[in-house]
Amino acid sequence: MRPLLKLILPALLLLATLAAPAPAPAAVADGVWEGRIGSVLRCRIHLRTSPTGREAFFDSPDQGATDLPLALVHLSDDSITVDLVAAGARFRGRFADGGRALRGTWSQGGQDAPLELTRLDAPPDDSRPQEPKPPYPYDVNEVTFAGSASGVTLSGTLTRPRGDARVPAVVLVTGSGPQDRDSQISGHKSFKLMADRFTRAGIAVLRYDERGIGRSTGQYAAALTVDFAADAAAAVAFLRTRPDIDGARIAVLGHSEGGIVAPWVAARDPKLAAIVSLAGPTIRGDRLLESQSVALMRAAGRDSAGQERTMRFNREVWRHVFEDTPVDTAAARVERSTRAFVLGLPASDLAQLGDAQAFIQSTRAQVTNPWFRAFVRHDPGPDLARVRVPMLAYFAERDLQVTPDANLPQLQQHFSGARAKLLTTRRWPGLNHLFQTATTGLPAEYSLIGETLAPQMLEALTEWLRTTLRAGS
Repeated sequence: MRPLLKLILPALLLLATLAAPAPAPAAVADGVWEGRIGSVLRCRIHLRTSPTGREAFFDSPDQGATDLPLALVHLSDDSITVDLVAAGARFRGRFADGGRALRGTWSQGGQDAPLELTRLDAPPDDSRPQEPKPPYPYDVNEVTFAGSASGVTLSGTLTRPRGDARVPAVVLVTGSGPQDRDSQISGHKSFKLMADRFTRAGIAVLRYDERGIGRSTGQYAAALTVDFAADAAAAVAFLRTRPDIDGARIAVLGHSEGGIVAPWVAARDPKLAAIVSLAGPTIRGDRLLESQSVALMRAAGRDSAGQERTMRFNREVWRHVFEDTPVDTAAARVERSTRAFVLGLPASDLAQLGDAQAFIQSTRAQVTNPWFRAFVRHDPGPDLARVRVPMLAYFAERDLQVTPDANLPQLQQHFSGARAKLLTTRRWPGLNHLFQTATTGLPAEYSLIGETLAPQMLEALTEWLRTTLRAGS
């Protein structure tokens, strides 16, 4: 699960090549310039000289976006202006430090963020050392299957051990936010890595693009957690139609919000063999967001007064979500509350907030978002209480989004008594929400870590699935 953070670029961009008159050029500017927008999101600007003139392109490595065309509005010996038209953004900068630095401002959506770029001496390397590379010692097939809603077709990748034997299988379910089949976050493809490791251990793996994402059809923005859960159940049903899959040995593995989905499926499918929850929430949505907000603020060094001020406001917003009133009434109340909150902020907080009006409107929009309204109200407890199959639940010590202190004890309560033997849990030291070895656990750190998944965690997870699903038997 990702915290509700604003991204500089949309998650998916459909771009047309845009051309603007290219001014005559300081060839010294050619090269790759790298920095962080607002000190958070990595970006690069490529300046090139081609037979037709000067060209500019933009990368956002943390969002998996590369070679997005920039309109080159101005370029001289001392300054540059480029537009990323598809995202409504502009960068204005001046060359400094003898042509080694480019300092300026990134403007988007009525907000400005400082951006300092440094010329790279060598081509950038965004490779992740754990990412699997072909050739693979197993079969890789593109598949499609019907989703849970009319007109929804889900597209995915099925990896399967070679041979004629019927094999066990795992369905991988992504977390919140628009996710592709690889669960790509900050350049890391954790599901691709899991699929490779599990398949090498004798287990088929189905991973798929969420509805409306990648090559899957449907409307992502209109879907609720329960819709994503029903799609996961459809994935299990699809595997059972295949003669090369043992329908009695199928598990569902979910990360973050997917950790809510896995018990949902198990509670309704008595034929499921097992489930895995990686950083899966076990408490009601508003309580989850409260623990997440506090953990993130503490890790970011926010003072106690600021934490309390923010949490009072957050709790009021969540209360309006629970109110049995029309959505537009709740939204109007939240807008009034947000204006009062903004007016009471100290100058230092206002400076960090940026465009106050944009913050007010985005908060109002969040309250009217169907997924958010349903998520805040959702309690995973009833589904967890109905699980009757082996369940593995991993939590991470430095997870600031699904904190182990708030979620692990609650999960254990749901499996008390005779059902306790079904539950295996582990709290991994030193790992973050993505199960990387981390220093702070803050989301801004995800892209800076070369490791996609901690090897010891992946090894233990693979062994539990291999044993539980009797892979190789």
